[in-house]
Amino acid sequence: MEVKRAAHLKGHQAAIYALAAGAEPHLFFSGDGNGMVIEWNMLEPDKARVVARVPANVFSINYLTGHHLLIIGTMQGGIYLVDLVKKKVVPPFLQLPRAVYTGAIVGEKLYMGNGQGILFVFNLPSMELQKTIKLSKQSVRRIVAHPDQATLAVCCSDNKVYLIDIASNELIQSFVAHENSVFAATYTKDGQYLLTGSRDAHLSIWEVGTEEYNLLEKIPAHMQTINFMTLNPAGNLLATASRDKSVKIWSVPDFKLLKVIDNAKEGIEAHINSVNTLLWSSHYDFLVSAGDDRLVMIWDVQEQAENTEV
Repeated sequence: MEVKRAAHLKGHQAAIYALAAGAEPHLFFSGDGNGMVIEWNMLEPDKARVVARVPANVFSINYLTGHHLLIIGTMQGGIYLVDLVKKKVVPPFLQLPRAVYTGAIVGEKLYMGNGQGILFVFNLPSMELQKTIKLSKQSVRRIVAHPDQATLAVCCSDNKVYLIDIASNELIQSFVAHENSVFAATYTKDGQYLLTGSRDAHLSIWEVGTEEYNLLEKIPAHMQTINFMTLNPAGNLLATASRDKSVKIWSVPDFKLLKVIDNAKEGIEAHINSVNTLLWSSHYDFLVSAGDDRLVMIWDVQEQAENTEV
């Protein structure tokens, strides 16, 4: 595997915690600790535009397809809607108790989780609150939907994953997934596995079953917290981002380490601080990373089947 840095984007003045895809594959958004949200165009990476400034750290961004709206969750619990045509924050403004770390759009529902362990269910595009589900005494850190959009996996700081039935918004089951907070998760493209990452620095592979999820393997993947993970568009590669300043790329479904992207590798100029978030775009399969160093980096990942050396 060969990885080259395709672009090195500057513009943020604080740590970056959120990335989200835009209306087209070459467009994406990033949000930072100063409340600034920037839209980037991979076709013209030097021509970024600020689309929003909100009065708190931006922890989550979701793009509402077909409505030209961004939904932003913040450290102070505020949820802001940004009209990308008008380039401004528009009503309704919603205030949740405690930080909003994560959000996920599934069909006509928006799920957001906060620092009190509550899952909020909103109707879209009205943002009418449909239901609140108290899951944990600790923070909801990541929400991901199964590819069949029947089940939601909600990861929390109490080391557990909670499974929610999307049709009924009822809790199906929960299980202890790690020895520390569960920060990262994704389902594989075929829906056979749930992958989770934690402050314990391990990557866990769970076999998805009708009655329960079975742990197949637990990999000591990083030296420090796994902050985020994402699959490439084809679903055969997994990228994990860590507080240890590295991004690692794994094969799916055998989960072999293929590449380490960090400054320790000769010829790679990578992040110098924690890597907080990732986005794997369908635009030339570019992998986007961002973190505490205030930088957005775009990586050109080229697979070479004959060479699996890390």
